[in-house]
Amino acid sequence: MVGGHQQVEANWIHLENPSLDDMVQISQKYHFPLDYLTSALDPDEIPREEGLIRKNDRKTALITCLYPSKNSKEVSEWAYVTCPISIVIVGDKVYTCVKKTPDFMENMLLGQSDLGVVLSNPLEMMIELFWRISKEYIRLLRGINQRTNDIHAQLRTSTKSELLLELSELQKTVIYFETAIDENSPLVDAVVQSNFFKIDRTCEAHLYDVQVENYQAEKMIHQTSELLEKLSEIFTGIVSQNLNIVMKILTSLTIIITIPTIVAGIWGMNVKLPFENHPWAFVILGVLTLGACALTAWWLKQRDLL
Repeated sequence: MVGGHQQVEANWIHLENPSLDDMVQISQKYHFPLDYLTSALDPDEIPREEGLIRKNDRKTALITCLYPSKNSKEVSEWAYVTCPISIVIVGDKVYTCVKKTPDFMENMLLGQSDLGVVLSNPLEMMIELFWRISKEYIRLLRGINQRTNDIHAQLRTSTKSELLLELSELQKTVIYFETAIDENSPLVDAVVQSNFFKIDRTCEAHLYDVQVENYQAEKMIHQTSELLEKLSEIFTGIVSQNLNIVMKILTSLTIIITIPTIVAGIWGMNVKLPFENHPWAFVILGVLTLGACALTAWWLKQRDLL
């Protein structure tokens, strides 16, 4: 690691959080626009591709895509954002630039390939990177789906605010993923349709594999988004139902407690009343009051109001 960049092979230079001086030096030395590198450090950068022909006929292309990254500002296990990675191709050389190198690129930097491609070839190296990004989205989406199922199971017995906060965090992560996946997919299609690269049968097969992975990620993210939306509605419905049950019980208890108050109020008047001279007046009134309360409670229970 020198000056913020790591070189695996002579024709691939990887830059991690480079300084402006490093980026200016590299862009000037290899004759491509500076914003090809600076875009990787912009957290709001969107996926895009640019292809241009230099005056000396050296082909130059830029592909910027988004990959998932753990949100270090949040404590939640599933708090993720998306970060840009710039892939600059100048002739037979490749320059990649990121704010922080993702874990799924570590063994790639050591020259290892999941697809069995040659990482010194710009097209195949880019295919490998697309593949890894898609697989990472799929891996995380599977984890989110599993956590969603766990939350759904817990909602049967709990409506804690922690679950609602976690559900909100999952929804935010899925929104980031959905935007990134939907924007990344056209980039692969653009590579397939472009005449910038000479695509042989092997590369064509690998590109097809990447397209399949992207398609799977697209379907998974849309399904996960719908599941979280429905789960949020269920959570809101359960909370509302529990509140209605509590209010119903409190109302019924208020009605029952009102009966002794009414009896005490009536027999506290300075007028002629039954049992006022009876030695067991208090006991009789107490028994009648309790009986009225019990009868009211039974009536409310029969109508599922208690």
